[in-house]
Amino acid sequence: MTNLAISRDVVLHAANVSHRFGDTPALDRVSLAVHRGETVAVVGPSGCGKTTLLRACAALLAPTEGQATAGDSRVGFVFQEPALLAWRRVDANARLFAADDDGVLVERLLATAGLASEHRKWPHELSGGMKMRLSLVRTLAARPSLLLCDEPFGSLDQITRHRLHDEFAALQREHGFAALLVTHAVDEAVYLADRVLVMSRAPGRIVAEVAVPFEHPRRADLRWQPDFAALCGRVAGALAGSA
Repeated sequence: MTNLAISRDVVLHAANVSHRFGDTPALDRVSLAVHRGETVAVVGPSGCGKTTLLRACAALLAPTEGQATAGDSRVGFVFQEPALLAWRRVDANARLFAADDDGVLVERLLATAGLASEHRKWPHELSGGMKMRLSLVRTLAARPSLLLCDEPFGSLDQITRHRLHDEFAALQREHGFAALLVTHAVDEAVYLADRVLVMSRAPGRIVAEVAVPFEHPRRADLRWQPDFAALCGRVAGALAGSA
């Protein structure tokens, strides 16, 4: 299981986090660590407490027991829905959380995300994929050292998802942030993460940890390789056993 030794390299540490909603247990003694520059993916059955865990890690929810701390990390949160401000154009949405001197960074992020030519559009004029890219740009413009992602690609078609996976990975290589990614998609978890944590059904607990050995940057055709399929099968097997 995850080594919980705390060091300067650990940007997120959760220790024995449990939570109840009234009489309903949601999480059961979850412990994990995320290291600088690392992506950790969390998969599990629907309703197992993945989002509750993420909200506890973001200090948006106080767990019933245990503790989650991001230390001195600057935390960004990417929600399932882009939640853009309808009355602000693309460039204004992108600058929402940016520092006053971050205009150059915002322009670079918009260009990297393929949104430079869309900067004067309103959110309702964007496709679903563009909205999610803009949500990611807005979060990264705040220069987080830790990114918490709650199924940010779940509502997109497969082609758009795959393209955004590669854009996400490229942005991470450039900016060096760590990420805790909650997802239902096993292939997404294996493609993006350095480690995959498998949660049981509610009350959620971590029942397996799978290291992902593929080097970064990952080639798009990795998805069709036998080793990739085998590792996805291993994660899926652990997931099936926990449901």
